[in-house]
Amino acid sequence: VLYTIQYQDILDRSDYSQPPVEQNIYPMDGDQRLREIQIVTRHDIDNTNELIRLLETSRVPLVQGANGADQRGRGHLHPGSGSH
Repeated sequence: VLYTIQYQDILDRSDYSQPPVEQNIYPMDGDQRLREIQIVTRHDIDNTNELIRLLETSRVPLVQGANGADQRGRGHLHPGSGSH
């Protein structure tokens, strides 16, 4: 949620009458909105990767899967949803 709020804050502060200028070689010389979005996106990707790592390496199940269709919708993931 934190990164969603930060991302929305950047969008809310943006002046859309001026198109952003991207400087690939020296990003600090370019539009700072783009740089801020890159930073927030990087943090969000890193956070997602850390959550995946925690889920995959935990010694105890952290996500409870559903045993069948009758358990779907009660906070359980259904079989085949990508959970292990």
